[in-house]
Amino acid sequence: MKTIAIAYFFAALPLIIPFSGCKSNKDALPDGQKLYANVEKYVSFGDHRTGTPANTQTANWLGEELKKNGYTVNYPEFPLRQYFFNKAAIISGSDSVSVFPQWWVNENISQSVEGRLVHVKPPSVPADLKGKIALIHAPAGEVLQAFRLIDALAGNGAVAVAVITENPSGDVAAFNAAAKPDPWKIPVALVASKHSAKLADFEAKRQPVRLYIDGTYKDVKGRNVHGTIGTGKKYVVISTPVSGWFICGGERGPGIAVWLELARWAASLKTTDYTFVFTGNSGHETGGVGAHLFLDEFAPAIEDTHLWIHLGAGLATLAYRQTPDGPVKQDEADSLRSFFYSDPVENSFKKAFERTKAQKFNTRERNGGELLYVAQKGYRRIVGVSYIHPYFHTPIDSASTTSPRILEDITADFQRFILEEIR
Repeated sequence: MKTIAIAYFFAALPLIIPFSGCKSNKDALPDGQKLYANVEKYVSFGDHRTGTPANTQTANWLGEELKKNGYTVNYPEFPLRQYFFNKAAIISGSDSVSVFPQWWVNENISQSVEGRLVHVKPPSVPADLKGKIALIHAPAGEVLQAFRLIDALAGNGAVAVAVITENPSGDVAAFNAAAKPDPWKIPVALVASKHSAKLADFEAKRQPVRLYIDGTYKDVKGRNVHGTIGTGKKYVVISTPVSGWFICGGERGPGIAVWLELARWAASLKTTDYTFVFTGNSGHETGGVGAHLFLDEFAPAIEDTHLWIHLGAGLATLAYRQTPDGPVKQDEADSLRSFFYSDPVENSFKKAFERTKAQKFNTRERNGGELLYVAQKGYRRIVGVSYIHPYFHTPIDSASTTSPRILEDITADFQRFILEEIR
């Protein structure tokens, strides 16, 4: 079975108060415009799927930025047989709808099939779908159910499955895949909900349609980036994913921008008590391969790790008001984003993020993103953020889903938190 894997800016003074073992620098305060420029640069590399040129360029860029600030940098890599997608569609006569393949594509079967489109609405599932292309819906939060249904439909004879991905943007949204490829037995394509009416028209015609997926597999390498600074015996780890399905402006961009700024700021502290470790991990969309690599081979020992911060998806995205015409952007951070903290850091977390508008969960109640892996490994002093914003996993998740002000706000909050923890 396949598996898926608004803060307010605080006064500058608390961020520059010196404390034992550390020298602060007033020039290390966050700059929203620079933070936003880094989101834009990240987006400019293109689709960030693991093992692509954009993935390598991102890791190299982040590594060079760390080096400029005095970090010792390496680039751990891991092998991956990655699928490189070209184009895909459902065609009816002279009309067509673009689709996106669901990983992992089966390279041992034809990815071009014909059949009559049939809408399947559980719990009613036709027992005989021989020669049919099944059309199903996958509402947000019901991906596992959709994956199980796909397997059942294939077992009932469907020649392919088209999945309408329901999300506020109306665009197609990709689903994360397993780390170990387990190819589908039939072609599986994802379709934007904005095409629902056209697909209904295709079905009403009761004529065969063609679904095709064009792409190729290549043996490539995913690339992480890992920087270390300091000589202290206690470690502070700050992690963020660097890969994703598309350009990932709001999903990955804020985490990367804040990660870079915190790295610059941490270097300016000149602490003698702590060693800072910044890791940017690939393979998030394919089972978190890079995160597991770091945890297994490069992470400091649990007993030596004073703090682990994970800057996950939707760290600083704007709120959207839902309207009949689609999401309308608001000038504030999304208060539905989820923050997670463990018991040992609760006091520092609540003090630093007191005015941050978000859902806040103790990790005993709820956890999310790659912070789950960190907790499962046994690290105890942990904080993280993860959120599925309206453009999450879509091709149109651009830098416009965040803003300089909210990036500046959240960076300042994390600076306050770290200072609370390492005084």
